[in-house]
Amino acid sequence: MSAVKDILEKIRAEIASNLDGKGITATGRTRDGLQVREYVNGCKLVSWKGAPIATTEIGAKPHWSPIAPLKEWVKVKLHLPESVAYAVQYKIAQEGTDRFTAPRFDVYTEVVNDHMDEIAEAVTNDVNKELVEIVKHLNSKK
Repeated sequence: MSAVKDILEKIRAEIASNLDGKGITATGRTRDGLQVREYVNGCKLVSWKGAPIATTEIGAKPHWSPIAPLKEWVKVKLHLPESVAYAVQYKIAQEGTDRFTAPRFDVYTEVVNDHMDEIAEAVTNDVNKELVEIVKHLNSKK
């Protein structure tokens, strides 16, 4: 699965670059939490820290967001006192985040779509290699 892993690492790097380049990064936790993880049956690009990666494109629907991350975000991103976080929390509870009302699909969707053919080819090659090995094994039993 190394070809697939290499493609996912490339995708991870492009998404991280988009987060920084589009001014979405505040603390870097979401960006730094993007990891390619290997499993028994393959590998996945996952987000382990920070906000769920989907919120970078589609935002979050109205909900009561935890105050601690908002305090940090207000301080780092807006350079305002932590007390402003309560107003942000209330706004999110009433309306959701800005991207919830105006989604953008230029953080990870375009990147993934740009690599779909490459991923399909790598997976197909991996499956073909496995099938060849199975056939060799079956033929050796004759």
